[in-house]
Amino acid sequence: MRLVFGHDKLIAQWVANRIPYVPSRAGVFDPCVATGVADGSEMLAGVVYHDYFPDYQTMSISLAAASPRWCTRGVVIGLLAYPFEQMGVNVLWHAVQRQNQRMIRLAKGLGFVREGGLKDRFGPGLSAEIYRMQPKEYYRLKERFTAKSATEAEAA
Repeated sequence: MRLVFGHDKLIAQWVANRIPYVPSRAGVFDPCVATGVADGSEMLAGVVYHDYFPDYQTMSISLAAASPRWCTRGVVIGLLAYPFEQMGVNVLWHAVQRQNQRMIRLAKGLGFVREGGLKDRFGPGLSAEIYRMQPKEYYRLKERFTAKSATEAEAA
């Protein structure tokens, strides 16, 4: 499993093509930074960091996956390190279609906190749930994942 950098437009387009409520037109996330998750030559997931407002220390994140295999502790921490450790954001926002219970479970499991909802955000009958993560949630997750990895290494 490896993270793929330096192909922002291609990865962002890959993500846009896989999210039903995002227009798949080129440049939909511009400006953005994107990271892919690959296993060999197979793209498993992509994350797009967009709507960055440095004055407010906020950023949005969008994610799409072709397989659940991408979701390892190391990959998750690697993907979240960019906004929190490199860019110094105070709030990372994530909008999820209310019907996408799998993504909502993932967001909650990673420590994202529900902020509210937006009725019909993605079109008639397609409301959004808004989740946020702040540095305290990120560092709590990182500590939890690091502790689990250390315990697993000791057991091996």
